[in-house]
Amino acid sequence: MPPQSFNFGAMQLNKRNLFLLSLLTLIGFSGVGFLLIYLFLDVDPLTVLSAGAPIHKQLLYGSLFGITAVANAIWLINMKWLGHSKDFFGNMIQKLKPNILEICFYSMCAGVGEEILFRGAIQPHLGIWPTAILFIVLHGYLSFSNLALMLYGVLMVVVSAGLGYLFDNFGIHAAIVAHFLFDFFMFLYLIHFSKGEKQQESTETDIE
Repeated sequence: MPPQSFNFGAMQLNKRNLFLLSLLTLIGFSGVGFLLIYLFLDVDPLTVLSAGAPIHKQLLYGSLFGITAVANAIWLINMKWLGHSKDFFGNMIQKLKPNILEICFYSMCAGVGEEILFRGAIQPHLGIWPTAILFIVLHGYLSFSNLALMLYGVLMVVVSAGLGYLFDNFGIHAAIVAHFLFDFFMFLYLIHFSKGEKQQESTETDIE
């Protein structure tokens, strides 16, 4: 779930910085998550990776939820009053021009790192819904100055809570798979959208 803005201080959005941020998410968030589990949950941190339903069930339910969630998110951002948000993300993707391997990498890093930290380490203390809200606030989707983005953020809170329920009922792998698929297919959609917009602009320019 990419944040509203990828500018962190002086850091500008490009492939190198997004790669470093993704790697930081994978290693740093996972590391902090495992440390918090060890310090405050009094369990072996690696148990979070082995607990829950059989792996095939986790993969199945995680996949179903992830695909359903991204389909609803794409339906929502195609509404006219959310056009600005879609334009923002479409322009972002157009600048990056990621290939399929890069998309997999970004999505995998976010899915693993964020789920271990937020669902594995933070959720047992805060609960599902407070963790979901915190997660989306940190991504920058809940903006009182932008109603369209706020409404999209509310959907993201529901999706984030769904990841929490997946973790509680099935295990961390279900949440990771759902998160990965959400980000992966959202990236693919935005690439398709940005290409369509570019072709349309080129056609309009030729007509003029």
